[in-house]
Amino acid sequence: MQCIIKACHFELFVTVNTDVLGKVIIDYFEDIDRLKEFEEIDRVCVSKIYAHEVYWIMRRKPIQITVPHCPDERCLYINELVCAALIVSKMFAEKGIVPPTENVQMMTFFNLLYYNLKYRTFTQHSLELAIESFFLGTTISVK
Repeated sequence: MQCIIKACHFELFVTVNTDVLGKVIIDYFEDIDRLKEFEEIDRVCVSKIYAHEVYWIMRRKPIQITVPHCPDERCLYINELVCAALIVSKMFAEKGIVPPTENVQMMTFFNLLYYNLKYRTFTQHSLELAIESFFLGTTISVK
C-alpha cells in the first residue's frame, strides 16, 4: 500500500490507519477460514485470495485522508486506486508478466477495475470472477 501511495505522490495527503488495517487482516483471515471449512479444502486458489483481500480493504477503507484539502481528486478514492493497482500488479506477477508502462489494454483494464471499485456494487465473488477471467485470458492464444 505504501509503495503505491508513494508512486502516486500522496504520502503527504493520506495515511494507512493501522488499526483499521488490522481489522482488514482479521476479517480477511476469518473469511478465508470460513471458506476453507465450508468447501472442506486445505488450500484456497489465488483468485479467491486476491478477491477477498481487495474486498476487505474496500469494505474497511484503511487508507485515510489526513489533510483538509487534497489537491488531487484521486485522494477521495485512494482506497479504490490502491486496490486497483494492487490487484493488477498481483495478477500480472502471478502470471509472470512484466506489464509495459504504456500498454493501452492494461490501462483500459486498470481504469475499468478502478471505475467499478468506485461506482459499482461488487462482492468477493464478482472480484474473483474478474481475476479468473484475466488469468484465463492470459492463457488463451487466439488464432
